[in-house]
Amino acid sequence: MNTLNKYRQRALLILEPIHGPRESKAIIELWFERRLQMSKLAQVLAAENLMVFESFEQDLSLLSEDVPIQYILKESFFIDFWLEVNPFTLVPRPETEELVRELALWLPNHPLTVLDIGTGSGCIALGLKHLRNDLICTGVDLQKGAVQTAQRNAKHLELEVDFKVLDILSSSFNNVDVVVSNPPYIPQLESKVMKNHVVFSEPSVALFVPDNDPLIFYRRLIELGINQEPLPAKYFAFEIHEDFGMEMLELCREYSLKDIILKQDFQGKNRIIFAKV
Repeated sequence: MNTLNKYRQRALLILEPIHGPRESKAIIELWFERRLQMSKLAQVLAAENLMVFESFEQDLSLLSEDVPIQYILKESFFIDFWLEVNPFTLVPRPETEELVRELALWLPNHPLTVLDIGTGSGCIALGLKHLRNDLICTGVDLQKGAVQTAQRNAKHLELEVDFKVLDILSSSFNNVDVVVSNPPYIPQLESKVMKNHVVFSEPSVALFVPDNDPLIFYRRLIELGINQEPLPAKYFAFEIHEDFGMEMLELCREYSLKDIILKQDFQGKNRIIFAKV
């Protein structure tokens, strides 16, 4: 048993050399709030109180090995809700939340069928359904474990979204109005300079693409969308690599997509592409 401040000091001692002061404080804030079920204010008021923190040592050991706090907690916050996450799924990023919020506003205000490809935890499909109940959303993923996770998230959130296993590189789809995806887009070479908690904890199948064809998934999705039966998909929305904004604009033009919009994220980096047929 220890005071909350003592737990915090010990955690900072271990985590700061790994993550730096700012990120370590953010990790501890999320960790303590969820494990202890205490708000920030409650933690301040109880800073010198003795308390039992049963999972502290086990959690800290995993954090010292650079396991993401979201995987330890088995949950991550997205839009307005908590999602189950695990090694089958990426931890949802703020950039992906921006994609969902922007897309909900960009799409016309009437019912549309939406296909979220590479759905992972289901965050994009579930986020869109949460913000726009008029949308008919489906999510697909190569990994059965990811689809099962997304299905559990939909059930917990009571959102009517269908999730299926589908390998988009060897399968097609039909009757879709909106194609949206945060597909793998990081060239394999970049794995050498990325943080360990991303490279070794998150699913590589959801992160990396061949160095010689980094736009492989975007090309495939656009081709499938414009060639689907009975009519082409009407809208495309993608999260993209910050370094490939110009290449994505050119790819969209190559397939004669119209009204192409390249959007920057909250850090001013090229991150989102919207286009119409």
